[in-house]
Amino acid sequence: INTAELDKEFKTQLTDARSAYEQALALQPDLPEAILASGMYHYLGALDFAAAELDFVAAVELLPNSYMSHTLLGSLRRRQGRWSEAAEQIERAAAIEPGDFHGLSLAWDIYRALRQREPIERAIRRVRSFDLVGLQTALYEADVQLNFDGDFERAVATLERLHTQHFGHTLTEHPGDAFLIDYLKGAYHSQGRYQDAARLFESIAGEPE
Repeated sequence: INTAELDKEFKTQLTDARSAYEQALALQPDLPEAILASGMYHYLGALDFAAAELDFVAAVELLPNSYMSHTLLGSLRRRQGRWSEAAEQIERAAAIEPGDFHGLSLAWDIYRALRQREPIERAIRRVRSFDLVGLQTALYEADVQLNFDGDFERAVATLERLHTQHFGHTLTEHPGDAFLIDYLKGAYHSQGRYQDAARLFESIAGEPE
């Protein structure tokens, strides 16, 4: 991967994005979509969170029925550590667009940090309603089993069942392609099972390219 080229391309995209929303705002200073685009530029590109906050707050006022404006403001509030305000915005976004996966992921992170079980269960029900293969649902359920119930064995069983179901073999048989490995290693560490985590890492490192 040519990182220099990627960096150059990213900077070009940022310049183009800024030019686009600045032109739009020059023509119509109160255009909601342009204000939201400005916020996204400052939040995700320039990392100017103060400027992004001004834009996102304005966008929510101008676009109260836009799940994107609420989701972005919620994401910013989460990064600022303003958890209750983040949850409020994410709930508003969910009321508008219940199936938005990005919003669901944010809700999960927020309520997990707040240690609020009921909203977590609500998020799982929302995921289950459109997660046809059951992948994300099972992962969330395992997280609850581990981090809320302290039921390590049940969480590991859920993860192993999930891996076998979707890859056709167990973690022991062929762990190298398991996208759940990092989570499982974290589960081992949280239980002080450092040798198990190390063995898991070694089994992956030993997998052929």
